[in-house]
Amino acid sequence: MEFGDILRELLENNELNQKMLADELHISPAAIGNYVRGNQAPDYQTLKKSLIFFMFPQTTCWIIRPKAVSTIATGSCCRSFIL
Repeated sequence: MEFGDILRELLENNELNQKMLADELHISPAAIGNYVRGNQAPDYQTLKKSLIFFMFPQTTCWIIRPKAVSTIATGSCCRSFIL
């Protein structure tokens, strides 16, 4: 399965459109369209932001630091991850 196919499935499963994801990742909707169609691959930083966006609840506020990602919990759960 190609990255574009996976991204398309994630968008559909999470009831998101390309513009919504582009806004969250601070990139252009055209870039998301290119990823979905397989015309372009995301750079490392965009891929990392995409993974974080889809892996963790939308209700959590994330702080990204060099080589580390940690959260400010909005509930009782707090996680830290080294990337």
